[in-house]
Amino acid sequence: MKIQFLGATQEVTGSCFLVKTDSMQILVDCGMFQGVEVEHLNYEEFAFNPREINCVFLTHSHLDHCGLLPKLYKEGFRGKVYMTPPTRAIIEFMLLDSAKVQELRFRESREGKKYKGWTLLDGDLAESSIKWPIYDTTDVLGLLELCTTEKFGEEFENNGIQAKFLRAGHALGAASVLLVVEGKRFIFSGDLGNPRSRLDSVLNFPRKAEYIVMESLYGGRFHEDRTLTEEKFLKVINKTLSRGGNIIIPSFTYQRSQEILFLLKSLTEKGNISRDVRVFLDSPLAINITGVYKKYFKYLNPKVVRKYKSGESIFYSPNFVFAEDSKASKRIRKRRGSIIVAGHGMCAGGRIVYHLRDNLDDRRSSIVFVGFQAPGTLGREIIDGKKEVLIEDKKVRVKAEIVKLYGFSAHADHEGLLNWLSHTDKKDVKQVFLVHGEEETSRNLKESLEKDGYSAIIPEWKEEYEV
Repeated sequence: MKIQFLGATQEVTGSCFLVKTDSMQILVDCGMFQGVEVEHLNYEEFAFNPREINCVFLTHSHLDHCGLLPKLYKEGFRGKVYMTPPTRAIIEFMLLDSAKVQELRFRESREGKKYKGWTLLDGDLAESSIKWPIYDTTDVLGLLELCTTEKFGEEFENNGIQAKFLRAGHALGAASVLLVVEGKRFIFSGDLGNPRSRLDSVLNFPRKAEYIVMESLYGGRFHEDRTLTEEKFLKVINKTLSRGGNIIIPSFTYQRSQEILFLLKSLTEKGNISRDVRVFLDSPLAINITGVYKKYFKYLNPKVVRKYKSGESIFYSPNFVFAEDSKASKRIRKRRGSIIVAGHGMCAGGRIVYHLRDNLDDRRSSIVFVGFQAPGTLGREIIDGKKEVLIEDKKVRVKAEIVKLYGFSAHADHEGLLNWLSHTDKKDVKQVFLVHGEEETSRNLKESLEKDGYSAIIPEWKEEYEV
């Protein structure tokens, strides 16, 4: 039996792992590569024949884990794709949105337009990468027909493979995957959650496994205390409101937007933020996914479930406004003294671009970053201190207050990663493979694991191991 690492190796996107036996081929995740240096990999042929893949196990709905599933379908895969019920609901929105992006890029390239998204490639690579869409809406709809759901903690089987989803605590529906293949026990951690999260903090711990494929995004790094982060968040909100400015929050559509909304609701209920202050969610995709959070709210932190009687009440407050269409979004831009949560999280497209254009040069306003900003993105330029940025071909001076709050991370830090692994019976573990981290963070975690007696490997892209 072999395991091959086809993504998320010494980098943080493109999660895809292939388990091969003499009679079966199994994928865990089939994610998109995101970022200037790796985006072209999405257009390359798979390192396997999609028609020969028997089934796929999906950890969760972020595109770096699920984003190439429609391509898999497009190239002939017709097996089952297993996931939790909330994940099935969310990927429908995520993948249809992704397909629209592929189709838009293709149309714009045919018209000779330059793609304005955050993954813009330069030179010959850009020309070759948009000669065709990676997949389209038809491929997504076909893929969705193959999806089947399984509840957390319940064992299920496919052609002799035993499987179970465990709560990973990273986002609604996110799972670690336990597989028993020909008697060998594998755990694929997926993205592990931050236990300090208000909404998605519940983790189930694996007890027995021989081979562990484990994320390492924050190896050697520790999150700021969540209470301290929330205090800083409230302070900048009230300071900005007192001077008549807007608080602009670039936020990812899945998990981070819902986490921030829930915090703002809590602060409003406590009287820390006036009920007269309008809070806008300006992202159609985030609004749709918030609807999934409402529907599946019983999957969330038990403390939240006990406090609120229904999913509707989790994100409802009289001062909250969801901007469903472009007209509503345009009306927001005329306001001052508001809190605006908008996508894209890295400021590379979507409605956040317009809010930045209207507020960056206003000394009264604040731009509050609550997530990672990749190199080459507008968000990264702003947090790196550029005094002037280009938005929609217009130069904009950066005069607003720029605030970086990284304590909202949805990932486990170094301590959390070690705690997750510590629940597995060490004597059973033959090998730990460290993925989904940059080389430095993976090495930091590897050193800690080896000191604790584990054998740890950091695979290279396409590297294959006999197990």
